[in-house]
Amino acid sequence: MVPIKRAGMVSRDMDAIIAMVREQYAEHRSQLRYTEPAQAVAGIRTATAGPMDAGHMCWQGIEYRVADARADGRLLGVVTTGGSGSISLGRDELSFSRGDVFLNPPFQPYGAVLRDCEFEVVQIPWSSAAEVAAEHTGLPAASLRFESMSPVSGQAAAQWSQTVTFCSQQLLNTEAAEISPILVQEMTRMTAAVLLEVFPNTIMTSAYLPGPGWVPSSAARQAADFIETHAGQPLTLSQIALAAGVTARALQYAFRRHYGTTPTGYLRQVRLDRAHQELRTADPAAGLTVHAVARRWGWSDSSKFTAAYQLQYGQLPSRTLRT
Repeated sequence: MVPIKRAGMVSRDMDAIIAMVREQYAEHRSQLRYTEPAQAVAGIRTATAGPMDAGHMCWQGIEYRVADARADGRLLGVVTTGGSGSISLGRDELSFSRGDVFLNPPFQPYGAVLRDCEFEVVQIPWSSAAEVAAEHTGLPAASLRFESMSPVSGQAAAQWSQTVTFCSQQLLNTEAAEISPILVQEMTRMTAAVLLEVFPNTIMTSAYLPGPGWVPSSAARQAADFIETHAGQPLTLSQIALAAGVTARALQYAFRRHYGTTPTGYLRQVRLDRAHQELRTADPAAGLTVHAVARRWGWSDSSKFTAAYQLQYGQLPSRTLRT
C-alpha cells in the first residue's frame, strides 16, 4: 500500500504559509499587501500519494503577488473556489474569479496576483501526461507542450473541476492513511488524460502516426504473460511493451489484432478476474468488503466496479462474497 502523506496549517504567519507553498508547488518571489489586516489569515492543506498531490489553499484579507514562479515540470491544475486574480506568462495574462479553472505553466516562469483567493488543486508530474500522450498518438513524449493556461471550453472546465473534486475525495478529504498503488497509478493516468483533453496542447493538433505494420503474435502473447504475472503491481503500457520487446504503439496494434482489446483493457480484465477470485475465496466473517477489494484492484468507484463485475459474472460482488 502507498501511504497518503498529509500536511497543512492555518496561520497568520505568512512566511510559514509561503514556505509551504514554495516547497509543495513552485519556487517564487512573493509580496503581500494586507487589504484587511485584522482579518488576514491563510491556510494550506496537501495530501500526497506517490506521484500525485491534491491540495487546498486560501488567503483572506490579503493580496498575494507572485513573481518568477517555477514549477519544475510539474502540472498543476487549479479550480478557483473563491476570490479573483490574474496569472501572467510573458505578455499573456489570464484573469480568473470564482468557478474558473486554469493550468499553471509547467516550465516557463510566471507571475500572479491573488486577491482573497481560494483554490482546489491537483498536481502530477509532466512525465505522466507525456507518457499518456505518447501512448495515445505514437508521438514522442518530448513533443508534448501545453499551449494555453485556459481550458478549451466551458464543458472542458467542468470536466477538470469534477476531476479535482474526485481526487480530493480520494486523497485530501478522507481519513484513509494509505491507498492501493494500483489505484494511485490509475488516478494519475486518469488525471493526465483529463489534462490532455481540457487544456490546449500540441497533442490535440498533431497528426496521428501511421500504424507500425506487422507485429508478431508472440509479442502480444509475451505481453499478456507479463500482465498476468504482474497484475497486482502498478503497470504502465511502456513497461508492458518493454517486456514484449516492441514499442507501445506496436503493442497496441498487436493486442487489438490478437485479443480484440488494448493492453490496458486486458490488464483491467485480469484485475477484475483477480478481484473475483478474492471475493470467491474470502471468509465473509473476516470483515473483507467489496469496497476494499475494488480499491485494491484499481477501482476507486465501487459502483463502477459493481457494474463491471455484474456484467462479467452475472451477479453482484456482494453476493459472491456472501456465498
